[in-house]
This record gives sequence, structure tokens and C-alpha cells, in this order.
Amino acid sequence: MTSQPKSTGSGSKGFTRVALHMPFDEAHSEREWSSPLCSCKTTRGSCCWMCCCWPYYRYTVSVRLGETPFMPLIPCAAFALRVKMRALFSIKGSLIKDFFTSLCCEPCVVCQMMRELDSVGL
Repeated sequence: MTSQPKSTGSGSKGFTRVALHMPFDEAHSEREWSSPLCSCKTTRGSCCWMCCCWPYYRYTVSVRLGETPFMPLIPCAAFALRVKMRALFSIKGSLIKDFFTSLCCEPCVVCQMMRELDSVGL
């Protein structure tokens, strides 16, 4: 939209009404992740399994998000899944941050996504 609509009512000639306060819908606001990236202290069991069975956890996250079971075989799968999860659950972040976080610490990223899926009940 490039301009405001002109007033057609019986008000003053040439004036336009502009709403200053719009209702805010909290359901569409962005939120933080339910747990920090490196919080293996609280979920030691899953983090230990994650180190041993990394492909299985990527597979589990992929299936729980409704993606193909073969998604973990694609390079940068954790990055793609993280971007999808942020979009689905309105989580704060950026593509650049997702890319470098997934590149540098993929096991932590996958663990965080598992915890997020658990917290939303998916």
C-alpha cells in the first residue's frame, strides 16, 4: 500500500483518519526457544544418546515435523529443520543465526529441537 485512503464521509474536507492503536495479537508474536541451545545438564540422557545416535535423532525430528524420513540424509538437514521449526512455532531468530548455529554445533541444535517438540507436545 503506497497511500492512505481518502475520507469519503461527511467529515472535514481533505483529512484522512489513521488508526494509531491497533489490537495486538500475542499468538502471532515471536517468542524465545523453550530451552537454551546448550542445556544438556537438564537432559543428560538424551544428550548422551544424541552423541552416539546422531542420525536417529535427526530422523526423529524430521518425522515429528512432518518431513520425509530421508531428510536427515540431505546435507544441512538440521539447518532446514530449524528454519521450519522457527516458522511453525513463531520462534525468534534469523536465517544467518540458524545456519551458523547448525554448522558449528549440530548435535546441540538437534537436541534443542527435540526439547522444543517435547515442550509443544508434538
